[in-house]
Amino acid sequence: MNRTWTKVGVGVLATIGAVYLGGALVMPFFVTRKCTVYPVMTVASPAGKWQAEQVQETCSDDNELKTVVWVSGGTSVNLGARKWSAFRAVSSQPTGPSGVYEPVRLQLVWLNESELQISYPRGTALQHGERTEDGFRVRYQELTPGARALHRE
Repeated sequence: MNRTWTKVGVGVLATIGAVYLGGALVMPFFVTRKCTVYPVMTVASPAGKWQAEQVQETCSDDNELKTVVWVSGGTSVNLGARKWSAFRAVSSQPTGPSGVYEPVRLQLVWLNESELQISYPRGTALQHGERTEDGFRVRYQELTPGARALHRE
C-alpha cells in the first residue's frame, strides 16, 4: 500500500512540475513587453539617408532605465521606418539620495553617409558591440572625462 501512495505522490509532483515548466516556457509568448520611451535627440546623416535617435527607455520586463540609440533609414522611427538598435546601456544614477536617473551622455557623429560614431563616457557598460548592417557601420569610442570625440574621415 505504501508503494502505491509513493507512486501516486511522485506522479502528482511530476505532473505539477511539468505544468509549471510548460507554463514558464510559453509565458513569454503571451506576455507583452510594454516600454515607455522618451526622446533625447535625433541626428540625421549628412545626406539624410539615415537617422540616429537617442532615447531613454524603460520596459516592464526589467524596469531599468536604458539609454538607447536607434538607427533608421530616412524617415522617422515613429512612422514605421526599418530600425535597429545601435547602442544600448543602463542609464546612470547619480550618487546621493535624489534617485534621479539621467541619460548616458553620448556624442553622435556622422563620419560619412553610412558610418556613425557613438562616443560614450568611460565606464559605460555597453550591451552590444560594433556592427555593420545594411551597408551601414556603427563605431564606438570610449571617452575619458573631459575628452572630446575625435572626428575621423
